[in-house]
Amino acid sequence: MPCACWSPTSGAGTTCRPGSRATVRHLLVTFARSAPALFAPVLLVGGILMGVFTPTEASAVAAAYAILIACFWYRELSLRGLCTVLWQSAMTVGAIFLIIAGAAAVSWLLTWLGVPQSLAASLSGLAETPALLMLVMIGFLLVIGCFLESNAALILVAPLLVPIGLSAGFDPVHMGTVMVLVLMLGLVTPPVGMNMFIVMSIAKISLRHYLRAIWPFFAILLVAVLIVAFVPQISLIVPQLLLR
Repeated sequence: MPCACWSPTSGAGTTCRPGSRATVRHLLVTFARSAPALFAPVLLVGGILMGVFTPTEASAVAAAYAILIACFWYRELSLRGLCTVLWQSAMTVGAIFLIIAGAAAVSWLLTWLGVPQSLAASLSGLAETPALLMLVMIGFLLVIGCFLESNAALILVAPLLVPIGLSAGFDPVHMGTVMVLVLMLGLVTPPVGMNMFIVMSIAKISLRHYLRAIWPFFAILLVAVLIVAFVPQISLIVPQLLLR
């Protein structure tokens, strides 16, 4: 079956034969057409590295830039379509805010009950066995990440776990990397995984279908976290090179 190809003269309506190679001219024209979209990550990362805007501001700049090129360069987004996109985005963000509000309430309740402090105190006795301490800390953070929003969980448990890790000889950069990666897994796990709710909202799927599809990716991510946790050089090689 012939495939659709973009042409500078006739647009997307032309066809090319299966297996035919794109010409240099076609590649250059296609690259020129896609250059504004390819510039988006350059604008995003470059603006942050140059100090023009913060990461939070960068997301707003990238969104505004994407709307502009979609409306005026590619002309694929009409005013009605833009209103639909804004409405759907507002619905998704509103759901996320409800999740964050609920997670903040749970975080306050756990802090008031002294649960994190009690668990951290029980971990302090494992400082003499760093490997076991690392495994227990990963398990502890996995449980915390399932019930708390990641930022709230990091603010809550970092002051408790970092001194224990330092007493066991962990590098603070390595430990911070492991904590962020483990809490990242909480974003895709029930019951308070923000990314989980975003995916379910966009894909219009139930929790049962989501869990059926996510577990292979979760297993791979967990293995990656364990590799980073027990091979510190993975997270320390770049800081060590920068300090030379």
